Amino acid sequence: MSEEGPTLDEIAQALTFSQLTPQQWKLWKAEMRRAPQWFVLGRPGWGNERWRALAGPFNNPQEAQRAADSYADDGMRDGHLDLQCVYITQVKSLTETVRMFRNNLMQIAEDLDSMEAGSEVVPLPTPSGEEQTPASLAS
Repeated sequence: MSEEGPTLDEIAQALTFSQLTPQQWKLWKAEMRRAPQWFVLGRPGWGNERWRALAGPFNNPQEAQRAADSYADDGMRDGHLDLQCVYITQVKSLTETVRMFRNNLMQIAEDLDSMEAGSEVVPLPTPSGEEQTPASLAS
């Protein structure tokens, strides 16, 4: 997204799927087919934490997958599995992301904003003992 256009918060506030007319819904679906967008979602591999939007939108799934790979962590430390380090990621289209978030576009925008600010992210231990957040892995 360019900085000249509307912010994620403005888009999320303006777009309410339940209020779309059938014609607006058709136009939106056609635009998503023409130029789909992809997001990276992630969550710790333990517990029942919700999926969070980590990065996006991307223009193609390959680009999003590269980002997802940088956030993911298999939990292996010195030849042993540390479940506290496991971080799972997946790539989803905008439509799938909206469905997973139950049409809560504000939550998607808040997640992405918090990732840009570097907050609300589970720290991931590294083999050297330093802690990193998924946001710092991408830079």
